[in-house]
Amino acid sequence: MKPHTFILFGLLAATTHGAYPDSLTWIDCGTNAKCANLEFCQEGTSYGYRPIGSTLPCTASSPGPLIRMTRGITHHLVLHNAASVNTNFHTHGVHIVGDGDGDDVTRVVEGNGNCLDYTWDIANDHPPGTYFYHPHYHGETNAQVAGGAFGMIIVDEDSEDDDIMEWARDVTNEIILLVSSSGSANNFNGKRLLQDSQQSNNGGQGSNTVLLANGVDHEILQVLPDHWYRLRTAVVTPDAEPNVLSFDDGCTAYKVASDGVWHAASLTSYKASSFELTGASRADFAIRCSTGSNTISWGGSIIATIDASTDHDSIEGVPSSGDDASDLGNAPTRPVSIADLSSVTVADLNRFVVMPDKSSIRFNGVVYEGMSGLGSINYDEVYEMQLRDTNRHPFHLHLYHMQIVTPGGCGSHTEGEFYDTISGARDEICTVRFRTVDIGQKMVMHCHELEHEDNGSINYLDVINVPRSMLNIVDSPSYACPAEVSKKDVESEEIPKKEEDVESEEILKDEEDVVSKEDISCNLSFCTVESDCCSGSCQHIGRCSNVDSGIKSIENGATDSYQIPLLSYLLMASLLCYAVN
Repeated sequence: MKPHTFILFGLLAATTHGAYPDSLTWIDCGTNAKCANLEFCQEGTSYGYRPIGSTLPCTASSPGPLIRMTRGITHHLVLHNAASVNTNFHTHGVHIVGDGDGDDVTRVVEGNGNCLDYTWDIANDHPPGTYFYHPHYHGETNAQVAGGAFGMIIVDEDSEDDDIMEWARDVTNEIILLVSSSGSANNFNGKRLLQDSQQSNNGGQGSNTVLLANGVDHEILQVLPDHWYRLRTAVVTPDAEPNVLSFDDGCTAYKVASDGVWHAASLTSYKASSFELTGASRADFAIRCSTGSNTISWGGSIIATIDASTDHDSIEGVPSSGDDASDLGNAPTRPVSIADLSSVTVADLNRFVVMPDKSSIRFNGVVYEGMSGLGSINYDEVYEMQLRDTNRHPFHLHLYHMQIVTPGGCGSHTEGEFYDTISGARDEICTVRFRTVDIGQKMVMHCHELEHEDNGSINYLDVINVPRSMLNIVDSPSYACPAEVSKKDVESEEIPKKEEDVESEEILKDEEDVVSKEDISCNLSFCTVESDCCSGSCQHIGRCSNVDSGIKSIENGATDSYQIPLLSYLLMASLLCYAVN
């Protein structure tokens, strides 16, 4: 059996007009497939994500790299756990399967050098938008997120999609703002602490909580004056309770999307200088600012300055014509997963009452603690939930977005719009609907005050009768990561530089240990025929079901979970194949 080989990544530069870390590097690894590695790291009580081999600090002052994903592409991620604790990975808000190697938060990778594989099939009609990621290991979620383990995800629009205006689809025109409020002074390298007087505006968090924007205590965002930009905002606070994001009067801001979903109404419908968001929300804004310095505040505390100046001649931006409506255009067409459900007749059996608490979830009057299972619901049906007590216990649903059908809206959530995290006003009942379409299996729901989730305010419904072609039955266990290989070792010793050198090496005496060109080709095309790929470095590929790889087996020819077979360095001219002995 061959040990795993891996892709080592750096970061790709991204135009974000601020200090947010660059993007994780994906490489092509097959037809409509991309691969990447990510390390979960630890420094004392601080946690974080970074590329393999990175020397970036492992604290909230260095958020995880921006993960950009493309619609119509399967993305394969290997999570390396370099920490001493168990963990996993959750794609918050992304519309992917809730089982197998998709977004199943019951999977776990043990610490001290073990790896876990994830496969995310981003459909062609997946809602393009702003999401985020964080650990979701039950019992330790709060400690790891509060310790700094989180980052942003963007599912990009198609660059030539005429359904989306230029100001919104051009990545050079976006501003990224990750607001975080978590951890302690030790976790944040002594960054600015929230004052006790602000605790009431900060969801009750204590004075040892640090407020950061893109990992710094005061972010500077450089833009051209009187140009439209897309401001992508994510908020990550362990208690997830609502707070207010506000802009100076020198900026015009329209909220155009919530939790990754474009608003259905006109893009100029939600104009304001302040917007209430939960501590697990994303919001996209169309924003333009007049010349000068314009501040952004969270909970009354200034976190960023938008510096609008004509001196920033290298910065993109779409010039404003002065006519807001014509500049912004209309919202894009919605796919079936977020189609309007307000006029749908919901069967009585499909109506639930859900009330999260500090350590349980009350579901239709019955109290459940932890991941005991709430039963099953059917694929491709519409369900309605009455959510209670979400002011103290913000409610998050995995797999599907929820449409607000409460007349007049619920809390800061607008009637008719879709969200993945709900927090209503005190004693308010929020009524939501969702359709179990495209994907299914384990649909987790929980209080997003993460301490409560860890204490048992989490459970799931199993979405059944999903078409077999949409099931994910690949459940790859964790495995020991191979020893890290330095770039120097690869270039000077492990990777033969010339074909004639390869032919002369003694390693070629054992033909089964050779990583051949055929193996590389086979890995990149995902092995469609066993006899073509179940040898050498390819034998761990999922379709090689008769090979005892020590990793997994695939039943009934189901699509495999990809185990990354190559080692690559950023800026190398081509992939280098390396067999770890």
